[in-house]
Amino acid sequence: MRSFSIFILLAILTAGVMVAIPFIVSPGRVYIAEGIMLVIACVEIWLYISLVLPVKALTNGMNLIKAQDYTSRLSQVHQHDADHLISIFNTLMDTLHSERLSREERNQFLSQLIEQSPTGIIIFDFEGRIADINPAACRTLRLIAKPSIGSFLSDLNSELARRCAYVEDGKSITIRLSDTEIIKCSRHHFIDRGAERQFLSIENMTEEVRRAEKEAYHRVIRMLAHEVNNTMTGLTTTLDAIDFAIGDEPEIHDLLAGSHDRCESLSRFITSYASVVKMPEPVPTRNDLNLVVERQLPFLESIATPIPIE
Repeated sequence: MRSFSIFILLAILTAGVMVAIPFIVSPGRVYIAEGIMLVIACVEIWLYISLVLPVKALTNGMNLIKAQDYTSRLSQVHQHDADHLISIFNTLMDTLHSERLSREERNQFLSQLIEQSPTGIIIFDFEGRIADINPAACRTLRLIAKPSIGSFLSDLNSELARRCAYVEDGKSITIRLSDTEIIKCSRHHFIDRGAERQFLSIENMTEEVRRAEKEAYHRVIRMLAHEVNNTMTGLTTTLDAIDFAIGDEPEIHDLLAGSHDRCESLSRFITSYASVVKMPEPVPTRNDLNLVVERQLPFLESIATPIPIE
């Protein structure tokens, strides 16, 4: 702007001199003087177009960058070198505008993702104060209201918050609030403007632990049902064989019948108990049937005597 003011002042002086020439120059030399001043005016116009307009355009461009206005563009000044710089500048503005839109969209997406995340997330500023906290973290910490931005985690009215405040960066701890509620708290960091900022993730592990325990119970029940039923089947078969072998002995017959009924009752009970557990789908595998039969032969021979087995 200073060069523009200087050229304006020179233009005013040139015009004033051209007006005063007829009064200060002899009549025979007026046209010569006027011609010289006209040439000087043309040179000034050329310098204005070649120097002042490009400088003015670039100054406006710097002001746009300073104001972070990436939507405006510079116009051509019809000067080759200056127009080339202006073209580069406009391309740079297009890139900055695109990057700003992309960054804003990513930030908006991350904000919505954090807001809707079932995992509690607390983001800290460079001084370790709370910069953002999502609703899941408030629920897990049992906070009545969202804490004010800028407060320390250890100052919140929550025992869990005070215990999570001292987790080291890159470490995780498991906090058992009760026999049925388990909380996992992890602290990590990310880079923001060249410096580290930390964030805390708070995850309620109660449901995962409950599912794991339930699956373990299911496996135990299935194993018990399988083993008990196999044992009861063998016992009832053996009792039937003994009853058949003894013959007409009423007392022993009644004793064996009672034992047989108790075995069947236990088998029905364990079968009913296992019915609440979904059995896994069978997995077909190749097997040697001859080997299976050979392993069962001693038991089959003991209950099939005197029938021969081949």
